[in-house]
Parts: sequence; C-alpha cells; structure tokens
Amino acid sequence: MTRRSGVCAAVVLLGVWAAPPAAAQVAVRGFVQAGLLRFAADRSVAAVAGSAAGAAWGAGAQVGVARLFVQASVERYAAAGRRVFVFEERVFDLGLPNRIAITPVQVTAGYRAGARVAAYGGGGIGAYRFRETAPFAAPEDPAEQAPGSASGDEVRATHRSYHVLAGVETPLLPWLRVGGEGQWTWVPDALGGAGASAAFGETDLGGLVLRVKLLVGY
Repeated sequence: MTRRSGVCAAVVLLGVWAAPPAAAQVAVRGFVQAGLLRFAADRSVAAVAGSAAGAAWGAGAQVGVARLFVQASVERYAAAGRRVFVFEERVFDLGLPNRIAITPVQVTAGYRAGARVAAYGGGGIGAYRFRETAPFAAPEDPAEQAPGSASGDEVRATHRSYHVLAGVETPLLPWLRVGGEGQWTWVPDALGGAGASAAFGETDLGGLVLRVKLLVGY
C-alpha cells in the first residue's frame, strides 16, 4: 500500500466512523394545519350551530426517527349559533344566541413510508375541551349540561378522544413540506345528557376532519 492510498483509506474510515447511522438521525418539524371538520353528531351540531361542518385551525410539532414519528397538536373549532328545543325531532329556535368552541389536544404516533412523496398513517389519544357560552354567562356545573341544552348560561367539559389518521406529503423546498390528511376521531359519551343531543340520541362528539398541513424543518 502506498502512502497516498493509506491516507485515503484512513480518511474514508474516519468518515464512516464519524457519520451517524441513518436509523439514529432525528427529524424535528413544526407545522400549521387547516381543515374541514364534520361531526359524527351531525343532527345535534347542525341544530345548534346551523351546520354539522366547520373550519378548524391548528398547529403542532413532530419528531421523527427513521420511518417512525411522534407528534403533538392543538386545534380549534368555533361557531356562533342559537339555543334550541327539540320535540319529536323538530327543532325550535329559542332566539337565544350562544357560541360553541371545541379545542382538541392530541398526541399521535405513526409510520412514514416513501422518500420524495411520503405516505403515512398513525393513531393516538387526546382530549376534547368543549365550551358553550351565552351572553351574560354564569358558570354552571358541566355535568348537568350538554351541547344544545336550553337551560344554563355556560357549559365547560373535557372528554377523552381516540383517533386514526392517514395522509401524504411532498417537499416544496428542502426545509418545507406540504401534505394532506384525513382523520377520524371518537369522543364517546361526550353528548346525550340533555338538549338536542339527547333528543337525537347522539353521544359521540368526534367525526371526520380533512386537513392541509404545512411542515417546516428537516
């Protein structure tokens, strides 16, 4: 072996030793997202908010190792509506304005496959924070109220949620990716205690959301 070839071999070996293994490389990304949410309790939400669907906005962070990733996100849905009374599945507007706000906080673990155009799927758990308020609202026991209730001025409650999701993403720039995904969420026994949800026999506050995501990071 010549001196030159020996130096080259030493440089190559040093590079191999110093380079981190591919499986240990960590990707960290932040993201913003916008989506269209349609509730499983479509009749109850439509009676109170005027529509069973609405816009949801959110943000979060994602950490990936090889093909696996974990992310945390927070989202927000809000709608102005009316208090109602339901009798024999007929909805009567009580003429009292109110506002509904739902804030899902969710943690997801998943798997990503593909290089330039990546497909991914996953699932996880979270919490749905629900609030319904009316003008001159006074706090009230949330255990005795539910969306669509005709009595009381404020309702606050938090319910556990479960979800699955799937989507695809592709790079726009080395540090910027865009994606689209669909997610189904279950929030069992969050409704049905009173009001419109009790009249319609709907208990699940979850539903389907279709999102567009913008991810920043490597």
